[in-house]
Amino acid sequence: MRYRIENIKGMHPGALIKHELNKKKISQRKFAAIIDEHWQILNAIINEKRGISLTTALKIEKEFGYQEGFLMILQVYYDIAKQKQKELRDSIKGVPAIRRILFWDTDFDSIDWAVSKESIISRVVERGTEDEIAEIARFYGMPLDSLSEFTTKPTY
Repeated sequence: MRYRIENIKGMHPGALIKHELNKKKISQRKFAAIIDEHWQILNAIINEKRGISLTTALKIEKEFGYQEGFLMILQVYYDIAKQKQKELRDSIKGVPAIRRILFWDTDFDSIDWAVSKESIISRVVERGTEDEIAEIARFYGMPLDSLSEFTTKPTY
C-alpha cells in the first residue's frame, strides 16, 4: 500500500511498521528474522522507544515494497514534530490563574498547558468568566479578540 506522506507526517515509523505487520499477520520475531535484524531492535522501533536507523529502514522498505527513503523521511518528520512539541512546552511556564473546576473531568495538576493549548483555550472561552478568558489570553500571549476563533458555541 502506498501512503501519502502528508497524511502521516509526525507519525513514528514504528506505528506504520506495526500496522503493516498486523495487516500481514506476521509476528515481530518472524519479520526480524526475514530482514536479518535483532528482534529487540525491531520491537523498540515498533514501540516507539527508538528511532529507525538507515540500515534498518532500507531493509524494511525493501520487504514492504516502499520507496527507498520513505521510512527515514517519516522519521525526520516525527523528530521535527517532537522538537516543536518540546519547544512549545519550554515556552510555556506556570499555570494560569483560572478556576480548577473548569477542568472537572481531568487532573488539573497534570494538564500539559503547552500540548493541550487549543482545547484549553476552547474550554475557557466556552465556560470561563470574562476575567478567566482575559487571563488565558495573557497566559498564552494572545490578543483577547483572537480567542473568539476558539469558541465552540453554536451560532444561529
